[in-house]
Amino acid sequence: IGFQYELELSDAERAALKVEQPEDVAVMLLLFKQETAKQLGANVRAPLLINVKTRLGLQKVIGNCRPRITVSNLSSAVG
Repeated sequence: IGFQYELELSDAERAALKVEQPEDVAVMLLLFKQETAKQLGANVRAPLLINVKTRLGLQKVIGNCRPRITVSNLSSAVG
């Protein structure tokens, strides 16, 4: 599955991460296992943001806004 995730950082978040270029930030989602459904889920409303150059990170909690997420199946592209 492919994921495209778009979000905006505040000035304080950019300063905390010491971001110089947007490409320096990796966005990671926390996965969890749902025991009753035996499925994996992702916490899309609180991604981890890691500056890969400075190795600083934070968890960004997204309030009431809906994140723009596009999920696509990449298995058809492999082969």
